[in-house]
Amino acid sequence: LSPPPMKSLVAATHKCLSRQAATRGKTREATRVSSRALRRRFSTTTTESREADTVTDAKGAWWTLQRNEYVDPSVYNTERMKIFAKSWQLVGRADQVSGPGQFVSKVIAGYPIFVIRDREGKLRGFHNVCNHRAHPLVPFDTNGKCDILRCKYHGWLYDANGNLRKAPQIELSTELKSTMGLKRIQVAEWNNLIFINMDTYADPFETWIGDMPKALGDFDMKSYTYQTTLTFEVKCNWKVYIDNYCEGYHIPTAHPGLEKMIDSKKYSVTPFSRPDSRTGKFAIHAAPQRTGSPSGGLWLYAYPNWAFNVYSWGMDVEVMLPLGHDKTLLELYYYTHSSQDAETAAKSVKDLIETSKIVVGEDIQLVEAVQRNLDAGIYQRGVLCKEKENGVFDFKNEYHLWMGH
Repeated sequence: LSPPPMKSLVAATHKCLSRQAATRGKTREATRVSSRALRRRFSTTTTESREADTVTDAKGAWWTLQRNEYVDPSVYNTERMKIFAKSWQLVGRADQVSGPGQFVSKVIAGYPIFVIRDREGKLRGFHNVCNHRAHPLVPFDTNGKCDILRCKYHGWLYDANGNLRKAPQIELSTELKSTMGLKRIQVAEWNNLIFINMDTYADPFETWIGDMPKALGDFDMKSYTYQTTLTFEVKCNWKVYIDNYCEGYHIPTAHPGLEKMIDSKKYSVTPFSRPDSRTGKFAIHAAPQRTGSPSGGLWLYAYPNWAFNVYSWGMDVEVMLPLGHDKTLLELYYYTHSSQDAETAAKSVKDLIETSKIVVGEDIQLVEAVQRNLDAGIYQRGVLCKEKENGVFDFKNEYHLWMGH
């Protein structure tokens, strides 16, 4: 058979390619239509919701933080550097470091630190890491006594100022040795509590505290006696717990026992404005006690993560430490009033702990349920009640200020 003419082959090829191109075009268009349909079906921000956001924004709605700010591990890593490494953190009590060599250690958002009292009675703070091979100088998250700062890994020895004194079997020049000391942090003592700031360039605690003592009025921490500490590990982002702490809106529905003790309708949150940018941010929470109730409420929340909870028979100090992007450690130090005798103090601390366990337990159920829904991905953000959730909104604004948003 003779081959077909070249013109016939070219024409047939063009016809075949045209059919294939038309088919691909239809397929691509069908795929685009299908993709748009899928996006509409599964998107959590539809055209209607975006339009609704625009309308409510125009009316001045107050919004919560975005979902990703509660669930994204990369957001937490930024928080570690921008918030927890630069803010004043409550790490322990003065009675834990009352004598020379006594120390308290803490891991704050992944940063191990410790505070120790030297022989002259001065408090000194350091990152809890040896400059040789990164072993801690003292155990994590504890308190005790340490006569010498010797690393238990290879025996490197430091003095009370954090200077390297001895590196066994290693010849170091004086110049190099002077650079191998422990990394220092700022330390402050206030109201029998110990605070640290890992940023050595941050303003001193006395500046940061600002008007807080004045806002506390007659409250005097030194008139209370420490009794015990309780800890709770909570499966939620630290900001979920803070949001919950910063409002009393949920008390009538979520805390029936507390609702019987205080008048939640008159629960108020008063955020205090800074006199200048160097001072810390805090808010006073208050609610009158009901007739016949043993409990009145005065709460102080200090940004980013600690609070005083004061009642008529005692108080507790609450610290909310992130253990990661999805876990939070609650530490509560319980105190009774120093004027009480031993029997009364024992009853007071028992009542305080029982009440606290109930309220904290109810809060833990709430915030862990919230975190599960945040992780699910349906919820993106919510609208706040201006009258009842101004504390949450104030926290959001302060958070964004620190994060540079």
